[in-house]
Amino acid sequence: MPFANEHAARQTEPDGYKTMRRGHVKGFPAGITVIWGITREGKSEIQSVRADSSKWTADEFSAWLKEHDMKTDVEKASGDTKAEKQSDDSGTLIEAYTDDAGRTRLLLAAELGPDGEPPKAARILSPGTNRTTKGPILFDDEAASNVMSVFAEHGLDGLPFDYEHGMLAEHRTAETGKAAAWFDPAVIDGALWATDIKWTPAAEAALRAREYRYFSPALDLESKTRRAHRLINVALTNRPAMKGIQPLVASEDSDPKPETGTTQEAPIMSQLLKLLGAEDETAACVLVAEREKSHTELLAEHTALKTKLASAEAESTKLAERITALETEKAKGAHEALITKLSEDGKLAPSLHDWARTISTEALSAFAEKAPTTPAEPKQPAVDTVTLSDEDERLIQLHGIDRAKFIAARKAERAAAAR
Repeated sequence: MPFANEHAARQTEPDGYKTMRRGHVKGFPAGITVIWGITREGKSEIQSVRADSSKWTADEFSAWLKEHDMKTDVEKASGDTKAEKQSDDSGTLIEAYTDDAGRTRLLLAAELGPDGEPPKAARILSPGTNRTTKGPILFDDEAASNVMSVFAEHGLDGLPFDYEHGMLAEHRTAETGKAAAWFDPAVIDGALWATDIKWTPAAEAALRAREYRYFSPALDLESKTRRAHRLINVALTNRPAMKGIQPLVASEDSDPKPETGTTQEAPIMSQLLKLLGAEDETAACVLVAEREKSHTELLAEHTALKTKLASAEAESTKLAERITALETEKAKGAHEALITKLSEDGKLAPSLHDWARTISTEALSAFAEKAPTTPAEPKQPAVDTVTLSDEDERLIQLHGIDRAKFIAARKAERAAAAR
């Protein structure tokens, strides 16, 4: 079926690939994207090339393909956007619930093939937003990359179908751990698929006998964006599936046409989208994620500013303490200088110096204003100090007296006189 807004040029058949991924190629012009086919050996090949029909006509696209030595068989865009709308846009609602481990489980369905064989492939998530009873699930290019990368990191050669999610039960047994089938997860045209499903004989018989008619994928989602992150496994189940689609094994008298209509969530969702200013649920998820990211960044900035403020306050406290210490040191120096001056002026006896240090500078100044001046005692020459007169110098020269001995004799005379 042609795409609504894209011309497509298939380069290889899709059956030989383990998975598909969509992306841009550096150097390709705007509006040209490719579908990469990933082989089981991990090799990437261009499976298909797409052109945005709003930027390229089919003839221009074909000419560009020829210029780049690619197959030029172009399937023109249909322009019918209605035909390309997914189940989440048509009013259907996927039933979902969250288990005790926080995993999201969906309840989906698909029909048997016309030959009665159990399906070899089943779509798990549509491109874009998948509406569920537990809120939207986003499956975009980033989600596709996440799911396939996590699968590759675990080094598995496939994922299992089990019975009623027995493999995820808290108390597992050998019986609940049995696989019903093995499959390869794949991204095809932007959707997540279970491909190359290999049913066990017991599961195939149960499906043919209509013992099971529905399947339930278990997924891990990113909490903020609700973007799919990991596909855990898929279970066969008999719980009701998505409104408007058929079971894995259709009843003989079932009508293959899906039901249509709206759900009670539709008007509520419309009001929410209007309040958020978003065109659809995908845009709403992105908008909420951006706002949460902005909120997180603001909180981080607030925390950083609080840390800087605390550091500045601590530095300010240190500076204040240093200023106080300097002022105290300066005041102490001024107090000592006043004691020295009063002592020199004869207003403060040496015996009062210790007392003067116990009172404030203001009190010491008040004391000095009223204290009488005491005459300073005459200074006595030191006993051990001898100053030679001019006469002494002439005697030393005239008689050739040893200068040191002469001074020693003078000191002895002064010492005897002092006694």
